Amino acid sequence: MHHLVLENDDVRAYDVVVPVGQATLFHVHALDYVYVVLGDATLKSEIQGQAPADLAVKRGDVRFTPGPVTHRVVNVGATPFHNVTVELLRPRSVPPSPLPALSAGTPEAIVLENERVRVTRVILHAGEAMPPHSVPGRTLVIPSGPGAVRIETAGGNTRIVELESGKPAWYGSPTAYSARNTERSTLEIVYVELK
Repeated sequence: MHHLVLENDDVRAYDVVVPVGQATLFHVHALDYVYVVLGDATLKSEIQGQAPADLAVKRGDVRFTPGPVTHRVVNVGATPFHNVTVELLRPRSVPPSPLPALSAGTPEAIVLENERVRVTRVILHAGEAMPPHSVPGRTLVIPSGPGAVRIETAGGNTRIVELESGKPAWYGSPTAYSARNTERSTLEIVYVELK
């Protein structure tokens, strides 16, 4: 149920779908990881050696789990449990690498931050533009739904980027651009920035 979709020296990302009524096997996450929920689901979560616990997740939830952990989940709800799980491959930095402040005037908000990552969410309504901003290097970008954005780089190059729900893109070095939602629906994009 875990399908590898991206791997480099920093992260390993899996597309995870647990169908209704199904359970993962007990499995080990040896490393710290972040997961981004792509649809509402009702689960039983069980860490090995502990009693199962009820877990309701909502589309857009972002959670961090320190490794190692051995667990499984059972989908007890009426909808598939779909998420992108991102394992952090490098050891913790001591002290963590500082990240730049968020750009003023952007529709970007911090949803999770700790010594390993800063996770932000951008919501662009139909036709809305995000002013020029910079994505720090070592950033995984995960759309929470399908759509398209028009990207303009600092050098003036413009292109349309088709987004697939949960399909991550990696930015290994700092990148400056502006973006406009070309769709008639709202787009939500999650940025997982490594420290």
